[in-house]
Amino acid sequence: MKKIPIKFVATNKQILEIVEKPYPASKVLPEWYKNMPIYTTGQKGVNQFGEPNGTVRKCMPFLDAITAGYHIPLHSDIWVDNINGEPTFKSTRVTSNFISTHDIEQYYTYPFGSDYYPQAFKFTHEWVVETPKGWSSMFIHPIYHDDLPFRSLTSIVDTDKFPAVVSIIFFLKKNFRGVIAKGSPITQVIPFKREKFVAEYKADDGSYINKWYKAATSFFDVYKNNFRTPKEFSVEQNKISKCPFAFMHKNKES
Repeated sequence: MKKIPIKFVATNKQILEIVEKPYPASKVLPEWYKNMPIYTTGQKGVNQFGEPNGTVRKCMPFLDAITAGYHIPLHSDIWVDNINGEPTFKSTRVTSNFISTHDIEQYYTYPFGSDYYPQAFKFTHEWVVETPKGWSSMFIHPIYHDDLPFRSLTSIVDTDKFPAVVSIIFFLKKNFRGVIAKGSPITQVIPFKREKFVAEYKADDGSYINKWYKAATSFFDVYKNNFRTPKEFSVEQNKISKCPFAFMHKNKES
């Protein structure tokens, strides 16, 4: 299968040499997912309904979502404080515009939720994303990484044309105080080819249900063994940081 190139272009040579590089999302799985047993009873079997007892660890569509595309990591520790009910950010970076505020008038009707500060912020990372002609990228909160103390918003950018860093808008959880560690994923970049789609409607003539019945003669791994195509998101050998991909954030409620 042909490999489609996606380039992460550092804003300067020094950045390329010293900061955490974007990496395949498969390299950092959510902790809760890794801690989930594969089977509900600890071993392969059936549940109370006589169905396979696999957890989401056995669900291929779930795994394909978590591991799609690439993470852009936080390249500097950030200390988050709460002063008079307002969040403040401090990092080891020299530049002062690493995190900035986003004009609240541009999104004031968005139901961001009571768990987050109403003020949105922006991560300004160091990577221009470049895809081949005809390919765009979806920038989304790292899928199922709900333990992060922030929520990144979703956007689609035509990265075959856009020549600049895509800022990542996010909401911060209220009362969070502590360190968001470098290496934490701030967004998940999923490339896709732009196509023209047209919806059609029809009734099943029996071919769909017949395919399912044939596949379902197996008890376990029906989707995996009959319908799934593995997805691959990799990096060139020796092009990825040797630093551990594990990340953590330490916090306490203020």
